[in-house]
Amino acid sequence: MSFNKLNAAKSLKNTSSKLGGLLEDYSAKVSHSSIDKYNLKFGGDSRFSVFKVDVFLDCHTGSYGSSSCSTMISVDNKTASIALNKVLNKHMKMILDEMALSIAEEAKKLVSDAKAELEEATKFLDEIDGL
Repeated sequence: MSFNKLNAAKSLKNTSSKLGGLLEDYSAKVSHSSIDKYNLKFGGDSRFSVFKVDVFLDCHTGSYGSSSCSTMISVDNKTASIALNKVLNKHMKMILDEMALSIAEEAKKLVSDAKAELEEATKFLDEIDGL
């Protein structure tokens, strides 16, 4: 029997816990008088990144009967990056909380799927044992 789903769920729960507790843990850490260097923000110093992701905004349209599509607008990447980081930082708590919740929900689904597989395997074993 494979434990891939359970291992993935365990990893997701760990990540969810880390992200969900980051702001509280960070605040406690920087409150110590021995801490003189700190930063917590989206778009900060990449040498200390917690995670790094590629984000893009897909916006395209196409007409019925034609296979071609086109983008509606194009904006400067640097300008968009600066603005997005400002918004992400403004709503950091909500974003981290929502990320943690989303990851926890995915872990819960994987555990549920694994339980269903286990029940199926148990029934199969019982069936074979009864032969």
